[in-house]
Amino acid sequence: MSFPQIISALRKQGYTQTAIAKAVGVDQGTISRIAAGKTSVRFDVGTALIRLADRELTRSAEQTQKPQAQEASS
Repeated sequence: MSFPQIISALRKQGYTQTAIAKAVGVDQGTISRIAAGKTSVRFDVGTALIRLADRELTRSAEQTQKPQAQEASS
């Protein structure tokens, strides 16, 4: 998954570019440029984006699976 794809996935989860920027320690303009593929990504920013996406997308997947698990046990 590329960095623009990570940002897109986080946006689909309800994150704004500003919230993503705050979570990874950059300004919103940086997130905008990364999302558009117009800039390279520093190691620390890339690592922070990956960690944020891993945490949030895993949480989202777990929440999606819980109702299915409950239906199966009924």
